[in-house]
Amino acid sequence: MATDAQVGCSTAAYPCPAHKRPRLVLLISCGWAVRDYIRSEFLSLISKEADVVVVLTPGDRELECQLRQNGIRVETLVQYQLPKRLTALNGLLAAAHNRRLGFWNPHLWKWMVSLNSPFKRPYYEFQRGLAKLLSRSPLYELLVITENRLLASLRLGRLYEDLFDEIQPSAVFSTNPYNLQELLITLLAKARGIRTIGAISSWDNLSYKGPLPVEHDHHVVWSESMRQELLIHKPHLDSDRITITGTPQFDFHLREDLIWSREEFFARLGGDPNRKLITYGGSVDNLFPDETEFVARLWKAVEAGEIVDRPQLLVRLHPHDNTERLASLKSRCPGLLISRPWPYDAQRFWWFTPELGHLALLSNTILYSEVGLNVSSSLTLDFAVLGKPVVNIAFPGIEGNPKSCYVRDCYKSYHYRRVIESGGVRLAKSLDELLYHVNLYLQNPTLDHEARVELVHAICGPVDGCACHRIAERILSVLQSVTRAEANVPSHS
Repeated sequence: MATDAQVGCSTAAYPCPAHKRPRLVLLISCGWAVRDYIRSEFLSLISKEADVVVVLTPGDRELECQLRQNGIRVETLVQYQLPKRLTALNGLLAAAHNRRLGFWNPHLWKWMVSLNSPFKRPYYEFQRGLAKLLSRSPLYELLVITENRLLASLRLGRLYEDLFDEIQPSAVFSTNPYNLQELLITLLAKARGIRTIGAISSWDNLSYKGPLPVEHDHHVVWSESMRQELLIHKPHLDSDRITITGTPQFDFHLREDLIWSREEFFARLGGDPNRKLITYGGSVDNLFPDETEFVARLWKAVEAGEIVDRPQLLVRLHPHDNTERLASLKSRCPGLLISRPWPYDAQRFWWFTPELGHLALLSNTILYSEVGLNVSSSLTLDFAVLGKPVVNIAFPGIEGNPKSCYVRDCYKSYHYRRVIESGGVRLAKSLDELLYHVNLYLQNPTLDHEARVELVHAICGPVDGCACHRIAERILSVLQSVTRAEANVPSHS
């Protein structure tokens, strides 16, 4: 079955009638999809056998120009403002759905409420109680029907009808099925009987984003565990409608053309290639408000010789951190290395366009780090993929700081609990524990290696540099079936 088959890197040829090549609409609404489907080999693989129309978030002329120069047609997503009643209903549905399936995270909810003023907290308490009530049948089913009818009443699909009439797509690939901008195109495709494929873009999506807004004809997921989570949401799905592919984000770590020499890497950072390196993957201000104090404490411990071999400390800023709070530490912490992943516009939260050089920077950072540190970040998986030890931070920068409760409680979430329980990473609940675990890993880098291997297998699925090939092959097989079906339709001329 397609679910269990994990094919190799070669993408099969799918011959098409000479008079018509199949046409894929590729939806790109966030920066992560740029990384996975534009910067990877995915687009070139698809383009060999099909015409591709990329529909992306407007405003990035440089990326649009790059695509057009490669012969790719580019259209932009229509920007619109959803009614507040619909966004409120969608949030309520997500909370009710997560309760219904056992994914509800009370710690995350408390943290989110704490970000608002005390005057709004009674409203959120009411919302929590209402979501609990609506998680029960038949109220839940009524909530789903209400949202679907409200969305249908907006008739937003008409914004793309002329485009569909012109390009006549064979299939639509939604790289972020939870995005409501992509949803309009997907719904129009389904209304017209056009095949749709949806990619679950991250390992935490199914456990906190609520119900999938639409059921696709085919779904691609990272791993068997993600497939099982999808079946919790959609228990009626046939196995041949779900394909395990891995994720393209780890393909870059295995590309030899993106690996720099140790001397080149440290020259780019301004570091010393003869000293060891530990890397802290930064968070964002509202998740870890006293993060600067944490980093300063860690730097002082390094300088005081409390970490063996006195390694260099690198802070890789979070992709969404556009502040200078951590960068300002360089004056307080001489010798601290700072790395920004790629240029970022704070006004466009989910949009960024990393180049291959930016992705190579991450891969080489992991490759030349002895230990990785972070707060419940997906960087844990990146480090584990390359066999590097990881310590997760579970204490605030200032002892007893209630504003950093997220740092302590985030490990209780459904998706991250599995990481901690795997034994593939260490959890530090104090600075002393952190120093202890880091020193252990520096002295024995293979410690917990087998558990890390199992963690990667369980959550990431196949990691062999060929995830984008598998996704391309799944989509090309869909396009092939559409082409065959069209060829068998009798002519009425």
